[in-house]
Amino acid sequence: MNTGIRSRGAVIIVLAMIALSAVPGGNPKTSHASALQPHGLGVRMLSDIADHDPIVINSDSDFETQGWPGNGTQSSPYVIANLHIASDGNCLTVMNTTAWFLVTNCVFSSATPMYVSGTGVAMQNVTNGAIDSCQFASLKNAIVIADCINCSLSDSSVVNCHFGVVGLDSVGCLIAGCNFTQCTFGVEFTGVSRFALQTLNVSDCTSGVALYWSDDCDITESRIHRCVTGVMLSNSLSCVISDNEFEACGIEIGGTREHWDHTISGNTVNGRPIIFFKSVVDMTANLSKYGQVLAVNCKNTMFSAADLSDVPLGMQIAFSTGCTIESLSARDCRTGVMCKSCDGIEVRNPTIHDCGIGVLLFRCTDSATIGGLMANVGSGVVTDLSAGCHAINVSVENADWGCTIDSSNNCSVESSKFDNSSGAGIRVRFSDHIVMSNCTVTESHAIGIQLYALVEGLVTGPHVSNCSVGISLISSRNCSIVSARVTNNSITGLYIDYSENISVRKSFVAFNGGTGIYLGPRTRECRVWGNVIVWNAQNAQDDGESNSWDDGVALGNCWHDWNLTGTYPIPGESGNSDHYPRSWDTDGDGLSDYVEVNVYGTDPHDRDTDGDGLDDKWEIVRGLNPLDPRDALLAPLVVSPVLWLTAAASAAVFVIISSKRGGPRELANDANPHLYIRLGYRRSIVSWPS
Repeated sequence: MNTGIRSRGAVIIVLAMIALSAVPGGNPKTSHASALQPHGLGVRMLSDIADHDPIVINSDSDFETQGWPGNGTQSSPYVIANLHIASDGNCLTVMNTTAWFLVTNCVFSSATPMYVSGTGVAMQNVTNGAIDSCQFASLKNAIVIADCINCSLSDSSVVNCHFGVVGLDSVGCLIAGCNFTQCTFGVEFTGVSRFALQTLNVSDCTSGVALYWSDDCDITESRIHRCVTGVMLSNSLSCVISDNEFEACGIEIGGTREHWDHTISGNTVNGRPIIFFKSVVDMTANLSKYGQVLAVNCKNTMFSAADLSDVPLGMQIAFSTGCTIESLSARDCRTGVMCKSCDGIEVRNPTIHDCGIGVLLFRCTDSATIGGLMANVGSGVVTDLSAGCHAINVSVENADWGCTIDSSNNCSVESSKFDNSSGAGIRVRFSDHIVMSNCTVTESHAIGIQLYALVEGLVTGPHVSNCSVGISLISSRNCSIVSARVTNNSITGLYIDYSENISVRKSFVAFNGGTGIYLGPRTRECRVWGNVIVWNAQNAQDDGESNSWDDGVALGNCWHDWNLTGTYPIPGESGNSDHYPRSWDTDGDGLSDYVEVNVYGTDPHDRDTDGDGLDDKWEIVRGLNPLDPRDALLAPLVVSPVLWLTAAASAAVFVIISSKRGGPRELANDANPHLYIRLGYRRSIVSWPS
């Protein structure tokens, strides 16, 4: 309602406690229940109560017509007392009244206890209504207060309801001394003003207390324990949160800058103070003693040494400029650090474990996460609706998503490591002008680097290995993948579809299961050239249109299985070819992989197949057998005597040991360094002339 009018006094409603010997009004269905007998609904029945049909009060006159005692004044309110009403609709409805009334010592529940349904008390357009010492269980809505003025709920218990108390567009109401347990939403108000919430006990709810678009409300001296969200103030103004005790939950604020203008003091979480920094400038703050940190409108401030745990949002900083958060530690939080609408924020060297999100940059500009380790998190670093933000030298382990860039521009991920992600190491969606450079992604269960709806992206120098899919690029355009090393991924190295004008070059794509590089049927104008594409289950497949696998002039790709003649045909529906293919020499011995496998039978992954200290090509050129270690003794003295003697000694040892131990396989696996002496020698022949 944003009225801007503050009233700190509690709303005073006289709760007349009238002892009734009988239940007036309506038609009682049974005799009185015995005192405090279990009801099976998570509450105990109050004394002297009777089952009753649902009650509807549509005007002041209905109180008198239905026979409820009292005269509707403040000193003698109408009283509805000592009833148990069970319904899957509304148990008690009060509408369009201004008379004073009191509902007391009643139990309201669903008619079908196995299901959460019905409403306990629904008040609409009511002034001067009070509910005291009542119990509510297994209801969709325990209490609804809509368009009401000067109403109250006190000393009551709400258990296992979807909504505990709901307030809508009401003014000047009091909620005091009540217990809310195991509800989805304990207390939720929208569009209210001058509400006072005092001495509440809220526990084990999804949302403890939430105020939306509400002004001038107080939450004081309450215990809020083990809720997913403790207190939420969203788009609200001028509220007071003071002297409350939080356990495993805390305070969250949402909205624009003006919606952070609250008074927050004297609160604790898990036995440690909650601190609220407002409009501090050029300050250095040590946060080591605080359990939760909130900051707004700060400038050039250094926040250091926070140690936060078991609170939904460890540190929230909003609408601040030029601040640094150094060496923050967070664990068991929904979000370790949330930066909202900030400029020039740096989060340096955080250590974050067991959190939903490590660092969240939301609507930020020119900000960065630099260094640090995040482990066992849902998402390590998240950049959302931001511009010019960066993740640099960050390590993320055991995350669902290592780093996410969503709906953001001109951002980067640099020199960072992501290991064992269940979703993707790096994920980019609906963004443009994104750069990823020199990142390492390993052991992602799904995708190493996932790019979706990316425009003008550059991925340079990544190492992506042991994932299901190395790099996936979908619904994107005008992107380049350069100098990537994509190896040992179980399904596909690079998967590209629904994309156009994608360039893959200078990359090493090898040893992937499935396909090394796959261009799907909805790719077009993609260019793959200058790469090494070798030893994949299938090196490439092109089902798209107008794609090319060479530069159109003289350079294609290196293939381990090119037969050294003609073009290299690319499998797939496109019927494409690499017109300028090149051979590849995996072990660097001067023989192409194709020649080693198909001509000489040597190992393309070992430059010295027979282990005699002489490279395969060197032996072949000189008429020796690269599969026979003994002919090293016959090598001509075309090199220095020392070099030849070294080779001869290696061969002699090989022959002797082989004769004693069963051949080359045993020798190659022998861990004794004195029996395998060719390492230094092998290095010396790398540059031998052919």
